[in-house]
Amino acid sequence: MAVDPISNRYDRTIVTVRSSHRPFSFAADEVARGDRILVDDLGVLVVRADDKITLEGYRQAARNSPAVRSTIA
Repeated sequence: MAVDPISNRYDRTIVTVRSSHRPFSFAADEVARGDRILVDDLGVLVVRADDKITLEGYRQAARNSPAVRSTIA
């Protein structure tokens, strides 16, 4: 993953996942810092390996939290 600790003017690592339904992409540094990326119409939640939340758990949290709803809206 491309990271420059001194400047944020570097090229970001973008991961593209190709599927038979449709591809999607996400920035690897966002996931590495702990952001969760929901691609709800594909039933995909991208998280760090040490993040134990499930897709259904994230959906439930989104229903119960205005802050999560505004992030994914």
